[in-house]
Amino acid sequence: MTFNMNRPKSRLSRIGILLGLIVLTSGCNTLMEASNPRDTTSGYRETKNAEGETIYVRERPVSSWMPEPLPTPSATPTPIAPTSSYEKSAPTTPPIANSLSATSPVRVGLEAALTDGHAHLGVHGGLNNSPYFEPRIGLSIFASKDLYAGVDASLRVRLPIGELKPFAGLGGYLGDTKECGMGWSAETGRYEEICVKKFLSAGYAEAGIELGHFSIFMRDYRLTRAGLHVPTKTFVGFGIRF
Repeated sequence: MTFNMNRPKSRLSRIGILLGLIVLTSGCNTLMEASNPRDTTSGYRETKNAEGETIYVRERPVSSWMPEPLPTPSATPTPIAPTSSYEKSAPTTPPIANSLSATSPVRVGLEAALTDGHAHLGVHGGLNNSPYFEPRIGLSIFASKDLYAGVDASLRVRLPIGELKPFAGLGGYLGDTKECGMGWSAETGRYEEICVKKFLSAGYAEAGIELGHFSIFMRDYRLTRAGLHVPTKTFVGFGIRF
C-alpha cells in the first residue's frame, strides 16, 4: 500500500509560512518601518533611560504621518464580465507547491527555546542539500522583559546515525521592540508622536538530537538587551519539521 504524502506536507508548509508571516507582522519594527511609506527608520536619537538601558527616541508631528482622507468611491460600479461555460469547465492545473514539496531542498520548521524569564520562538527554513551541514535562517520573537521580533541565522553540523541525527551549531539573533504614544508638546506647541525603540542581540551555541520530524536541544545564549549584557541560564528547546 502506498500513501501520497504531498498533500499533508503542503498543508504543513502553509502552516509554517503562515506562522512566519505572523512573526513578521508582529514585530521587527525596523523592517516594518522600512516597508511602510508613511513611516521612516530615520529621526531616532540615542539616549539612556532611568534603568541605564540604551534606547532610541523619535518625535515627529502627528500631521506628518496622519493618513489623508480616502477618495470617494465611484458611484458607477465597474461591470464584471460573465464567466463563460468553457472557463468554468476547464481543468485546473495542480498547485506547483504540491508537486515540488517532496523534492524541495528547503525544510520549514518551528522551534522554541525556554529558560527562566526568557523565551525564543520562531519559524525557520533550513537548506537540506547535505546530510552533514544545514544553514538556516528564520523569523522569530524573543521574550526577555519586553517582546522583541526579528531575524536569526544559524549553521548546524549533523552526524547521522541511522534514524538519529545528533547535531551541534552556532547561531545569532537580532530583533527590536517599539512603543509609541501621542501627547501635547509645550515646547513645539503641537501634538507629537513619540516612539521608543530598543534592540536585543544574541549569539548562541547549541547541541541536540533530531529524530524524524522532531528535535530536542540545549542552547547557551550570550544576550545583550538594550545595550546591557544579561546573564541567562541554559535554554532547553524543542522543534518540529514539516
